[in-house]
Amino acid sequence: MFDSNGTFIPNNDLNVFSYPTSDFYTYTSQDTYKNLQNLSINFKLEAHLLADSFQELAATIANDRHFSLLLNGPWLPFCLPHTSNNDIGLRLENDLLPILHKSLTSAFPDSHFKAVIQDKIQLLGRLLPREETNYNKLIVSNLSSAIVGIYFPNVFNQFSVSSQVTAFNKIKSVSSSLKFCLSGPLEIASALIGAPNFLIHPNSYSPILIGSGAKHKDNRLISCFKSYGQHLEFWVLSNNLTFGVEQISEQWTGGLCFYLPI
Repeated sequence: MFDSNGTFIPNNDLNVFSYPTSDFYTYTSQDTYKNLQNLSINFKLEAHLLADSFQELAATIANDRHFSLLLNGPWLPFCLPHTSNNDIGLRLENDLLPILHKSLTSAFPDSHFKAVIQDKIQLLGRLLPREETNYNKLIVSNLSSAIVGIYFPNVFNQFSVSSQVTAFNKIKSVSSSLKFCLSGPLEIASALIGAPNFLIHPNSYSPILIGSGAKHKDNRLISCFKSYGQHLEFWVLSNNLTFGVEQISEQWTGGLCFYLPI
């Protein structure tokens, strides 16, 4: 199912820019301890609780015959504090994006963070869990408790959004005790709060992180995070090259996230 780099192995019914993928688009290497400390500080959660839960989850993935290869690829810890708000767009606008701005500019005072919304409309009520991605389960779990997880950004490297969903449906058919979903904007934002330098690469371009677990009410639009040099941006942009033709790029990547309630 996954290759030795933790990337899903596509077949001919999937729309993929290329496979095997090149290493032209790269991430900055990470210090997991520092990432967890950043999450603890920014979300005001106990550091030892985050670390213990993260280690438990990582060990469970490592011992799962279906998913252990994911740990060979890039990954980031994330957490989402317990909330009573199930609106993805509102949580981004009111909570996660402002915290991400603070985390980035604290690490890189000369950098900027901005959100670019193509339809110029606020995100409240505009972003919804995409069917068949298990993203609704993450939202529901977070309404009951805080969650800690691991985000694997490169699983669907260079896949179109629809092919990410198709591939995910093959993955979720396996028998596993793990809770997981196609990655979306909430946990990607959280992971970048913990690792504000992840997409800030001094010598190379970085991948564009697509939040395919969530869909926009205008189904032509998708959400993503991308960098420009030392700067980081959140975009809601078109998923279509032309009418009816889905966009695909060697720089795009979709991921999986695994999580535990804490």
